[in-house]
Amino acid sequence: MKETFSVILKMGDAWIHFENPSEIIAANKKEDVFPALQKLDGFIEDSKPIAGFISYEAAAGLDNALSHHETDFPLLKFGVFEKWKNLSEPGSENKKVNAGRWRFLKEKKNFVKDVQKIKEYIASGDTYQVNYTVRMESDFTGDPFEYFKFLAENQQAAYAGFVSDSDFSICSASPELFFSLENENLISQPMKGTAARGLWPEDDKIKGNSLKNSEKDQAENLMITDMIRNDMGKVCNPGSVKTRHIFSVRRLPTVWQMTSEVTGKCSANFSDIIKALFPCASITGAPKARTMQIIKELEETPRKIYTGSMGYFLPGRRAQFNVAIRTVLINKKDNKAEYGVGSGIVWDSHPGKEYDECKVKALVLKKRPQNFELIETILLEMGDFFLLDYHIKRLQNSAEYFGFDLSLKKVKNVCEQIRMLQKNRFYKVRILVNKKGEIKSDISDIDETGKGKKLNIGFSDSSINSDNPFLYHKTTVRKIYENARKEAIQKEWDDVILWNKKGEITETTVCNVVIKLGESYFTPPIKCGLLPGIFRQYLLDNGEISEKILKKEDILEADEIYLINSVRKWQKAIIVSDKRS
Repeated sequence: MKETFSVILKMGDAWIHFENPSEIIAANKKEDVFPALQKLDGFIEDSKPIAGFISYEAAAGLDNALSHHETDFPLLKFGVFEKWKNLSEPGSENKKVNAGRWRFLKEKKNFVKDVQKIKEYIASGDTYQVNYTVRMESDFTGDPFEYFKFLAENQQAAYAGFVSDSDFSICSASPELFFSLENENLISQPMKGTAARGLWPEDDKIKGNSLKNSEKDQAENLMITDMIRNDMGKVCNPGSVKTRHIFSVRRLPTVWQMTSEVTGKCSANFSDIIKALFPCASITGAPKARTMQIIKELEETPRKIYTGSMGYFLPGRRAQFNVAIRTVLINKKDNKAEYGVGSGIVWDSHPGKEYDECKVKALVLKKRPQNFELIETILLEMGDFFLLDYHIKRLQNSAEYFGFDLSLKKVKNVCEQIRMLQKNRFYKVRILVNKKGEIKSDISDIDETGKGKKLNIGFSDSSINSDNPFLYHKTTVRKIYENARKEAIQKEWDDVILWNKKGEITETTVCNVVIKLGESYFTPPIKCGLLPGIFRQYLLDNGEISEKILKKEDILEADEIYLINSVRKWQKAIIVSDKRS
């Protein structure tokens, strides 16, 4: 039976597919690694496209000083292809995929113990930094390619790749470039420094800036960047290696990452480039040889493809290889999946925080809503939009946060067309924008039923999780609000007040909450877990209301309660009991 081997890789904004190889070059023993690479050199010289992967443990086949665990996983496997084809972006088809429950194979206490041991090695001068990693494992059923598409879409991975083999599949959602080659232009973008994303735009920017200005992360990044410079100097023209874009921060769906870029002029062949650079310094530490000995001592299992590399080499000296992080390996024989995650340990690393960083990096494994739209609901008053600039700004902030392709000019044009056609009444206008920047709109009359009467409201029976980023953005992900609305209807209320697990008031299903205490007006701060309402922000900017954490007792003791939004503005409310009881 013919061996199955195909490779799909992201190249810029395009996807390319390699299938039906004319030959497969593989190495399962360290002494076969470099000869296999040299054999690939011959195919490259004959203008044959190659694509495949190199495992972390292949390093010992390039330099005997680089330690590794024994593994039965291929150290290297490449297909030699006659051609490749372009693919459209592989969006998820929602086929059933079950990765089960991911579990760490090392307990936190043992992780902390190993980090303390690394710090002892640093104190004794053995190493300056160790990229210490652990494995996670899960049962797996379903289509591996569907799982890859989910990961790639979830991570918006710049260097994603998928390998389908008879025995296994590799699903890589890597954001890190190991190296690219364009004729003689060699580029590497070492990634070192990670921070969790914020929940709302301002919080997110603060976390990104904090990472960018972190002396600890800059020191780690610089150490690795210097190692990459040294490695590239082995195969680049003398004096051509340069560093640029130092300490850049990049926003990914689940984390902020710090990267730098190293460039050089290189005429070396593929095997010599790999021998000089592999494995990437960002996933070992410094110095490389001694640090890999420490990694072997403390990490109890082989990394396999994790922290290795996958990529292609095309005719015309065009190549691109990733660092295989954010990568899931699926074993088709036992239906198990494994995922590696790690952290750079230096002298001032805090063991508990490093463990938490690993958990942040594993967030890509969790299913998040993929297909949703951003919403703005705007009041049109006799041909004039109320607070339109505020709505545009919020839409822009959320588009940037989620990575939506948004044209503000198109949004403004849609609003202007609506304004010109609807000048003589009051309307509620909804603008919806999808990830590709496509815009929809609808217009409806404002229901004046019950205008001026006090709204009957009460507290929800259950709390909300304020760590949910969709609470802070107006989108079509509204399950929390829909369930709360059903609760209000069942209890014959006009709306329901939501609250978080700390007992702090957040908002209602469609309004922000304001209370009057004496002569002052207060509304909960965004950090409690609520949408930054347009009218709320306008009132804050004009000093008419102030932020204050509110509990249930504050609501019950308030002189007046208001529900506010940019369509209804101020509405008085009263707390009532459940009419069913």
